[in-house]
Amino acid sequence: MPGNLTSSTGNLNFDFEFSLRPLLEFSASALGSNYTQEIYADVPNLELSVSQVSGVTDTCDPAPSGAPSSQIYNNLTHVVPSVGFDLVWNNDGQLETLDSATLPGLPTACLEYFPKTSKLSTPNKNDASGNIHGMTFMALMVVGSLVVLLL
Repeated sequence: MPGNLTSSTGNLNFDFEFSLRPLLEFSASALGSNYTQEIYADVPNLELSVSQVSGVTDTCDPAPSGAPSSQIYNNLTHVVPSVGFDLVWNNDGQLETLDSATLPGLPTACLEYFPKTSKLSTPNKNDASGNIHGMTFMALMVVGSLVVLLL
């Protein structure tokens, strides 16, 4: 996988968004005046959100009070894909959302970063020899983007 991501902070939060945005333009002439309305349609709107979370379980849900410390993680990476659409009206240069929707129930991932191997994997996912199985950050971004595009 070409490229490496390095950062001076361990708390990275970012969103990738891809959408096709056709322009629907309506024009009319009446009494010597021209009227034009524009609507943009983000169809589909594909997004991949990556954030660091702490004080959570291995599924990135908030840890319940009284949970054993061995079941609480303080630095996991939460990957959330989404697919939806937006209809946006251009009202004299002011963009106003007319309608939007997001497809519910897409699977998310909760990953732990292992600096020794530079891989992201599900928390504590080791084989019998102690090797960590997972993927590099760049591989995660490429695979995640492809999954979202295919949805």
